[in-house]
Amino acid sequence: MAVTVDECLHGLPHSACRRCNGNDPLAPGVPSQLVIQVNTANDESIGVAELKASNANVAAEKARDASEGLGKRATETITAAKNAPTVLPFGQGEAGKGGEGGAFRITNAEFIAAVIAELPHGAFAAVCSKPGNPNLGGWVARRVDGVPSIVVPEHNNYLGCSSFYAGEDGSFKARKAQFAACHFLLLDDLGTKVPLDRLGDFELSWLIETSPENYQGGIILNSAITDGAVAVRLLNSVIDAGLCDAGARGPLSRWARLPVAINGKPKYADEAGVPFRCRLIEWRPGKRYSPQEIVDRLELELVPTGRPKKKPAKASAPFTRVPLRSGHDADDVLTPKAEENPVITALKARGLYKTPLGSGKHDMTCPWVHEHTDELDTAAGYFEPDESFPIGGFCCQHSHRDNFHILALLDFIGVPVAEARHKPVIRVVAGDLHRVVDAAEQELANRERHYQAGSLIVSVATNPTSGDPSIVPTSAPALTRELSVAATWEKYDGRAKDWVRCDPPARHMGILFDAQNYRYLPPLAGVARQPYFRESDGELVKQPGYDKTAQRFGVFDARHFVIPDATPDAARAALTLLEELLTEFHFLAAHDKAAALAAIFTAVVRPTLPHAPAFHVRAPIFGSGKTYLCELIGAFSGPGGNAKVSYPKTSEEATKVILSLLLTSPACVEFDDMDTDWIPHGIIKRMLTAETITDRILGVSKTATVSTRALFLGSGNNVVRSAICCDAY
Repeated sequence: MAVTVDECLHGLPHSACRRCNGNDPLAPGVPSQLVIQVNTANDESIGVAELKASNANVAAEKARDASEGLGKRATETITAAKNAPTVLPFGQGEAGKGGEGGAFRITNAEFIAAVIAELPHGAFAAVCSKPGNPNLGGWVARRVDGVPSIVVPEHNNYLGCSSFYAGEDGSFKARKAQFAACHFLLLDDLGTKVPLDRLGDFELSWLIETSPENYQGGIILNSAITDGAVAVRLLNSVIDAGLCDAGARGPLSRWARLPVAINGKPKYADEAGVPFRCRLIEWRPGKRYSPQEIVDRLELELVPTGRPKKKPAKASAPFTRVPLRSGHDADDVLTPKAEENPVITALKARGLYKTPLGSGKHDMTCPWVHEHTDELDTAAGYFEPDESFPIGGFCCQHSHRDNFHILALLDFIGVPVAEARHKPVIRVVAGDLHRVVDAAEQELANRERHYQAGSLIVSVATNPTSGDPSIVPTSAPALTRELSVAATWEKYDGRAKDWVRCDPPARHMGILFDAQNYRYLPPLAGVARQPYFRESDGELVKQPGYDKTAQRFGVFDARHFVIPDATPDAARAALTLLEELLTEFHFLAAHDKAAALAAIFTAVVRPTLPHAPAFHVRAPIFGSGKTYLCELIGAFSGPGGNAKVSYPKTSEEATKVILSLLLTSPACVEFDDMDTDWIPHGIIKRMLTAETITDRILGVSKTATVSTRALFLGSGNNVVRSAICCDAY
């Protein structure tokens, strides 16, 4: 397709030259944003943009007050563009994964000015800009006139289909309660889920390639619809006709991608990790339709207000798990937190960010640096949110430090308090109890502090005095507190007609606490206090922390365990060292000393052994060192010392004692000063012959399964041999 272009004195099209438009023919030519490109297929010059609309676009650039001038700029653009149907062929300037995008050279401001022609008095168009993967983080609406620096080309940029009024408190949200008018309809997933030829000869107002071979199309309304129910009904009819993805939400809260933007979803990036760039394929801002024209031209059947009619599923359709979230719908249960802290994103966009300082601290330029002595750009920092400072902190060491705190910084960079918390949002949606509970568990798991062990939610705690780790079951109140820290909770307030913050509901917390199985919490088999052998492959695990394969959490300093090469000479030297530790003990026979050495070896490798015997130290008289020998053996199992208890007299007592002990995953359990034999209670036999024990927890209406991988020791005079004994005298 060739377009004849009448050039001016500067060698540019008259309508594309800003100097000619300004009646200054002698000044050097300055091309507008709408330029001429070359079709590489036939080397013919073609009109990439609609040149007849360029004068209006130049006027749009000069407008300073976006809130008052948006309608005026758009009207001028539309008037100039009504007779400009130029459309590029699909092959022009193709962009694959991570490719160069943009067949039309048009700014986002020009696009918005052309699409939204009129605004109700006091209403504002809404934009949203998200870095990285757009599936992460919430969808925070910003007024078009308030954040020009936030909508940057390297972000995922969106324009709301509707305009909204500010709330009574001055907040701006893309919510139904603040709906003003719907300005266009958005058709999503054209070319993939919806064939493009399904539109027939209907001319879209624009078409943007948002991912390879996948498009979004816009239909601009010639008059904004101020009745939300009418707008919903119209889009539902489009969906029901198969002209839009059936998963699309209502037009009141939908977001359309802007032409100057990326698609940050990782699956669309190229091999170098460069994200796909959106590009404007068709641009007809003059194509505007009334609702009746849309119905007639697309042969729609208006459906009742509400969700579109459901079509019966095909028998061959594969089962797909419904995700916890769908991105930005008002009924979403879980909205994950943004990949990057929104405050840091805003600081970077405004050129105020310097460098991270570690531990959640960041060096930055003070927004009020002009008030510093000699305007020194020093001594200002941002602190990320934590439990003590839920929205973060800001500190400037200069004289005005008492005047500017975190709220002043958030106001300056345009980040709402809710977004500054940088937390996921869980909404308590009626009828979705199971999804709310699943979302709570998922966010609890994301904190990487909690696990599941034997049908319980547990965490790993370290004794500050001894340094010994243990598994701590999480109580219902503690679970509620943890989830209040992990996420922002919201419920719908009928009076406010909006979602408001709330505490984690007790009912949902109780269901999660009482569950027997968990989908997201990683399983924890036990703790390791020193390097250990992984059973699945026999590898020696030398690094602390959670090992997914072994399902074990290591709590030790790897620097304290220097393991030499395994040689016979090294083994003999180690054995000699151990025997020297036992020189103070008088063993009755050589096999008693061998039993003591076996107990030491077992203490070291007990987390790796599925089964191990108990060891008993006995002597004919008091004061022979039985307890001392048990403590020496137990020292090889961990830093915390032996868990000493009396041997239970009855089976009921034995069940209570053993289960409560093993819930904490102790390294060594010692039955001290036994005055009875090893009575074969049922749970005693199971703890020595089975890998796990399952029984009811005392005081709690649920059962637990615990690991028996602890070293069991006993000491007492003249005890009958029911364990491997070390006789001393």
